Amino acid sequence: MWHAHDDLSAPELIERCVEMLDRFPDVFACHANTVIIGEHGERLRDHVEGLSLLALSPYRRLRGFVRHWRECPPVRRLLLADPARDHGEDATDRPYVNADVNFMSELALWGKFYELPQHLLFRRDHAGITTRKYANRKERIAWFDPTRADKGGGEGWLMLNAQLRAATVIPMGWTDRLRCYVLSGEFFLYLAQGSLRNWRESALQRLRRIGPGKAA
Repeated sequence: MWHAHDDLSAPELIERCVEMLDRFPDVFACHANTVIIGEHGERLRDHVEGLSLLALSPYRRLRGFVRHWRECPPVRRLLLADPARDHGEDATDRPYVNADVNFMSELALWGKFYELPQHLLFRRDHAGITTRKYANRKERIAWFDPTRADKGGGEGWLMLNAQLRAATVIPMGWTDRLRCYVLSGEFFLYLAQGSLRNWRESALQRLRRIGPGKAA
């Protein structure tokens, strides 16, 4: 079970998820829609994720996840995966930015995602969440792994490597496998655009600190 430490869940959430996993053997992971709450638990708004991945093809499920992520990055939620099946490393074992994206995309390759229509997870939104506290990409990289603080953008290669490895070891037909390789490369290039902008901005900031005379 994947659950952020400061979020809350309805008493019946785990039971509902387990019911779906037991009822449909081809469903690999289950989650519910979300209520966004404030720092002190006040209800702010309801959020419908719209992330059901029910295609038989691993490639089509991965494509659905990537398309959804690019248009509307998923809200972090409770995600209950079938414990009877090996699904590789947990996202928390990967100390780099967007490791959760890797984790969820690999789960999509393993099997179907089912989304409960009820709003049963209460996701806390406040100033201390990582994406706000570490708004600068370099700071966020350092939060995950201080040894890589000055290597901006390297997490993209870690993501690509993990994605290609998953597409290689997860059972699927060769057509799907080749399509997953191509899609993983395309997704990497999409994410790399942000890394490239971050690297360029960091380089310009260093040059400004050095000054034109010293740089020469």
